[in-house]
Amino acid sequence: RPEVGMWRCTRVRWRLAIPADELCYFAKGRATYRSDAGEVVEVLPDSVVHFKTGFAGEATVHEPSS
Repeated sequence: RPEVGMWRCTRVRWRLAIPADELCYFAKGRATYRSDAGEVVEVLPDSVVHFKTGFAGEATVHEPSS
């Protein structure tokens, strides 16, 4: 079932596990997502990222995002 929302985040690091496909647009900020499998996703303003079902790892927000 599709969901839509807006999310804001300050500088933080946390473990994450994504249970379903997620398409994210980052309007501002900077972050790094590192999967347990070794994939690294760098996020900058105007980035669009598709996290596939089962993506698990760590997220680090370097500059506040929205």
